[in-house]
Amino acid sequence: MKVILRQTVPKVGKQDTVVNVAGGFARNYLFPRGYAILADKKQVAALEKKV
Repeated sequence: MKVILRQTVPKVGKQDTVVNVAGGFARNYLFPRGYAILADKKQVAALEKKV
């Protein structure tokens, strides 16, 4: 599952990067804590515009 990290997560990646993680890890750890959002086309376009 591709996600965009909203902040740096040790051993996963740095803030504002698109990373591929296991679905369960994203749903059970990253999303509930606000560490990441789903990397859909709209979000990736917004990230590219920001960076």
